Amino acid sequence: MKKNGLDVEVVKLRSGTTTMAAIVAGDLQCGVANTLSLGAAHQRNVPLVMIAPGAFSDAAVPTTQVVVAPDSTAKTAKDLNGKTVAVISVGGLDQLAIDAYLDKNGGDLSSVKCIEVPPSAMAEALAQGRIAAAVMNDPELSQALEAKQVKVFAIGYDAIAKVFMQTAWFSTQ
Repeated sequence: MKKNGLDVEVVKLRSGTTTMAAIVAGDLQCGVANTLSLGAAHQRNVPLVMIAPGAFSDAAVPTTQVVVAPDSTAKTAKDLNGKTVAVISVGGLDQLAIDAYLDKNGGDLSSVKCIEVPPSAMAEALAQGRIAAAVMNDPELSQALEAKQVKVFAIGYDAIAKVFMQTAWFSTQ
């Protein structure tokens, strides 16, 4: 990048909301976040603009799945009624996905409790029985599936749409 006159420093942040705060504060010039968070920021008049598409969610090649423990007997949305489900962020895209799945497949949204669990701790929380299901994404999803720590219950974002723009690059106006 230097040969093109660019002096770039890459900063890795796990959360889109953290990235948004850093950009609004002037600590970063651009970043990536999920489109739901960006839409919520827009509704609150946060001065951010999307500058390029990011990742797309495609049900044909899912990188986000709803998973359960390998010994789980859960088979349908109704089996999650009254249970606790882990998501990366309450009110975020993962919760939207599980809510849409439950709603479309006969689950009772009002009886399912979503809690925030770091992606790296989801498989362990399932193994310990602290949660009934988790909305996991890569790279943790692939690692947990390969280690047989979890099994797929449902395609994670399929209930939102078969294909949609999941993340976008953004900056200030």
